[in-house]
Amino acid sequence: MAPTAAASSVASVDTVEISTQTSPAPCPNADYQGPIFITDVGPTLLDGHFFHRPYTGAHSLLRGVADQGVPIVYLARNAQDVAALKQFPPGTVIGPPANPNVNDEFKVDALQNLRTQYPHARFFMLGNDRDDDAAVYQQAGSDIWLRNVDATQRLVPADFHGVIRDVYSPELVHNVLASLAQARQNPDAPALPAGPNPPVAEGRSHGGPVSVLKSVGHIAGAVVHHFAVQDRGGNDSVQYVSHQSDTSLLAMDADALGALGDHLIFTGGPAADVQLMRVLTAHGADAGHALAILHDMHHGMHQMDAATRAQVGSLLWTDRPAVPGQWDGFDAYLDSATGTVARNDSRVEPLINGQVAFPAMLDAIDHATGSINWSVYAFQSDETGWDVAHHLAEAADRQVQVRLLYDVAGSAVSNNRPSDPRIFDYLRQHGIQIVARQDGDLGTERTHRKLLVVDGRTGFIGGMNVGNEYRNEWHDVQARVTGPAVSDIQRLFVTQWEVEGGRLDDLTPFFPPLQAQAGGGPARIIGHGVRSDENIKAAYLRAIDTSQRTINIADPYFADQDVLDHLKAAAHRGVVVNLVFPLRNDEGLMQLWERAHYPEMLKAGLHVWEYTGREMAHDKVATFDGRVSTIGSSNLDQESTDANYEANVWSSDPRVAQDLDARLFGADMHQSVPVTHPHLGLVDHIKGGVLNRLEKHWL
Repeated sequence: MAPTAAASSVASVDTVEISTQTSPAPCPNADYQGPIFITDVGPTLLDGHFFHRPYTGAHSLLRGVADQGVPIVYLARNAQDVAALKQFPPGTVIGPPANPNVNDEFKVDALQNLRTQYPHARFFMLGNDRDDDAAVYQQAGSDIWLRNVDATQRLVPADFHGVIRDVYSPELVHNVLASLAQARQNPDAPALPAGPNPPVAEGRSHGGPVSVLKSVGHIAGAVVHHFAVQDRGGNDSVQYVSHQSDTSLLAMDADALGALGDHLIFTGGPAADVQLMRVLTAHGADAGHALAILHDMHHGMHQMDAATRAQVGSLLWTDRPAVPGQWDGFDAYLDSATGTVARNDSRVEPLINGQVAFPAMLDAIDHATGSINWSVYAFQSDETGWDVAHHLAEAADRQVQVRLLYDVAGSAVSNNRPSDPRIFDYLRQHGIQIVARQDGDLGTERTHRKLLVVDGRTGFIGGMNVGNEYRNEWHDVQARVTGPAVSDIQRLFVTQWEVEGGRLDDLTPFFPPLQAQAGGGPARIIGHGVRSDENIKAAYLRAIDTSQRTINIADPYFADQDVLDHLKAAAHRGVVVNLVFPLRNDEGLMQLWERAHYPEMLKAGLHVWEYTGREMAHDKVATFDGRVSTIGSSNLDQESTDANYEANVWSSDPRVAQDLDARLFGADMHQSVPVTHPHLGLVDHIKGGVLNRLEKHWL
C-alpha cells in the first residue's frame, strides 16, 4: 500500500512498542473480499486530547474485531494518537500526515489508497461527529458508526445512513461484531440494523459546555467553567438535558455535568429543576456521586430554589446532619451516601510496615489454589519486585490464575532509575495476565489502589505498592481482610479489570461462599472511580462530624481544604485532633501545602506532628473516637478523592480502631516532633495559597 503525500508515514503497531518500519498490507491480497475495520483515533477512541486513554467499551470493541481476525486500520492524525495505540489491539496505522491540519484530505487519500489496493473489500468505519468523518466515510461507501462527541451539533450529511451513539454500550459492541461476523461469512450481506439514532438537540452552532469540557485538560477546568457559565444556555440547557438518555448522562464526566448544572441553576424554573436532579444523580443517587458533580459547579446549593435545595439536601443527607457521638447512624449514612454495605463478621487486621505485610501477602500467594488478583499503583523492578514476581510465577506454574493490574506512571521508576520492562515479560512468560493502565498526560487519573485478593477468600488493602521502600524502608499500613467483606474487594478488582480491557470468562470462582470470622465485626469496602464520585471523602467528612472525643489521621499528602475545615470545626467543639505527617516527604509540593497551613491548623487547636521514625511515612489511616477506623490507598487531597481510582476499608469494630490507636498512633507520636511554632516566610504562604487553589479548582 503506497501512502500519498498526505499520509506520508505508515507504521506497524503492536501492544508493546511502535515500529517505524513500513506496515505490511492489512489483508492477504488484492482479491480479499472480507471486511476491513477502519477507525479514527483521536476523540473517537480516546477520552480527551489531554487524557489519551480509551473510552469505556472502545477497547472491548476493538478487541472483539481483532478476535474475529478482521484487519484493523487506524487513521492517526498526530504522534500522540500513534503513541496511544499501544492500548489497542495490533493493526495497520496510516499517518500521521506531515500537516496535522489536513484532517479531511488525509483521510480521503488514505481511504482511496485502501480502496485501490483492496477493491473488493467491505469497509466498516468508526469515527465521530465532531470532525467530517460522516461525509468522508459516506463518500467511501462504507458501514459507518459514529461516536457522539459534540453535545450540541453533529457534522453529518442530510442523507447520512450510519449509526450515531453516545457510548460504546454492550449493545453497540454486539451489533458491530455481529455485522462483521456476517460480512465474513457473506460479503454481500447488508449490515445488521442497530436501531434509530437518538434525537439531535438544538443548540449553539459552535458547541456547548460539554464539548468544550470534553476537549480540554482538567488543569484548565476553572477557566473553562468560568466561560461556560458566562455562556449561559438558557432554556437550551433544559432542552439539551431533557433529550439526553440516562446512559448518555452517565457517560459524561463530573466536569461536563457540573457545567450543565451551572446552566440549569442559572435558568431556573420547574423544568430546569427536574433536569438538574437528573444531572446530579447521573452517576448514582448517592452523596458520593452528587458531591463530585457539585464540586465541579460554580453555583452552590444556596443558589437553588427552596424545593430543589431540599431535594439535594436529602440526597446529601444535609437535612439529617451528623450528631457528635451518635455513631449508630454512621453506617446508615454510608449506605445512602456511598452505595456500599457493611459486611458483618468480617475481620480486619492492620499489618504495620512491610516487614509484617509482605510476608503475609507472599504466604497467601504461596498457598493460593485458584486465583490471585492484584491491583497496584507501583510494581517496581527492584529486589522486592523480582521477589514478588517469582512468587507469582510459581503460583502460575501450579495452574493458579494470576492477574496483575498496574499503573504505568506509578511503575515507571525503580530506585530512581527507569524500571526494567523485562519484569512484565517474565510474568507474561509464565502465563500471568497483565493489564497496564495509562494515566492522563498531566499525571492524573491513575489507578492508585493497592489491593490483593487470593482465592476470593483473603484480601489485602492499604497503602503498600511493590518495591523496596514499601517492604523495607517506609512506614506504611496494609490491612488483611477475611470474611464477607472480601467479596467487595474482589468486586472492585473485577470491575476495573474489565473497564481497562481485561478478559474474564467465568466469575464464579472469584466469589466463593465466605464464612463469618470469629472475632470479626462490620467492615465496609469503599472505592471510587476517576472523577465520578467522592465516596471516600464523604465517609471522612461524616466521620469527622460524628466524632466527639478523638480524631487521629496519618496522611503523607494532606491537601483538602474541605477536610481541614471540618477538622477545625471538630476541634472547636472540643474534639482532640491529631494529624501525623512525615518529616521527610517524597512529595515536596504536598508538604509545602501542609506546612503553609500549619498556622491555620494550630490556631484552630489541631495537634500537628511530624513523624521521624522512618525515612518516609506513607500510611493513609484514621481513627475516630476509638470506634471507627479506615485503612486504604486514598490520601486526603483532590487527586485521591476525585481524580484517581482508590479503595479503603472502613471498620466499625472498636477493637480495630483501638488497636490502631495503640500500636500505630501511640507509637508514632512517640517518634514524632510536635509542631508548635511554625516559622514560615511570606514566600511559603504565597506558595501554599497557590497550591490550595490548584488543588481545589484544577485537579
